[in-house]
Amino acid sequence: MNEEAIGIIGPISWDQKGNVLSIALFTSGEKEYVIANTRGGQELFNQLGKEVRVIFSKNGYFRDQIEIVVHNYTVIDAVS
Repeated sequence: MNEEAIGIIGPISWDQKGNVLSIALFTSGEKEYVIANTRGGQELFNQLGKEVRVIFSKNGYFRDQIEIVVHNYTVIDAVS
């Protein structure tokens, strides 16, 4: 079953050189969804720091956090 959430894309792990390895969606309801390394998830690396609306399905857990598979996303334009 697909779900929808709005939040900010942010890094959650880095390599020794400081490159981002994994990202999450941080919602205003203080939920953190780890984004699975799929095509949709990889596209969100280009949206770090941006607010997005994400359509996703839950994939299980990663490090005690809900991991999601992103099916679609939209960047929310802060300048309306």
